[in-house]
Amino acid sequence: DLLCGRWELLATTQARGAGLLRAMRRDPTLGRVDVYQDIRRENSELRLDNVITIRRDDDGWRSAWTLLAPNTRSSLVLRHTATLEGMRILAALDGVEVDGTRVGEAPQTIAALPLPGITGEAGVFDNTYVDGALRIARSSGDVLRVFERVS
Repeated sequence: DLLCGRWELLATTQARGAGLLRAMRRDPTLGRVDVYQDIRRENSELRLDNVITIRRDDDGWRSAWTLLAPNTRSSLVLRHTATLEGMRILAALDGVEVDGTRVGEAPQTIAALPLPGITGEAGVFDNTYVDGALRIARSSGDVLRVFERVS
């Protein structure tokens, strides 16, 4: 499956949150935000996870807004079941997980909440371009997202 893998969000036309993402990429002293989309097959089912990770790599005052201790990170994982129709992915949210680290430790799950029965268009998007390294997706509201494969 060409779509399966870990994809890092490089750019988006979505206004909400995009400014913070751009600012933190330009100035790492603010902290760092990474956004990934993990697409994989588990048995015969397609899974899609959106992973938003905030990191604080130093103890500078400019990154204090993250509320994280220096050299730590925390992630929000939105877990979805997914179906594939051609190059269109329909995703339905079925769980949320929050994890974090302490200095020098591996990430630990803080909370995991299954959300069975949530339906609707949690995510419907068309992959308008995909190859081994790059993917361009357009979602409802005509939001364009550009991803780079990282694994």
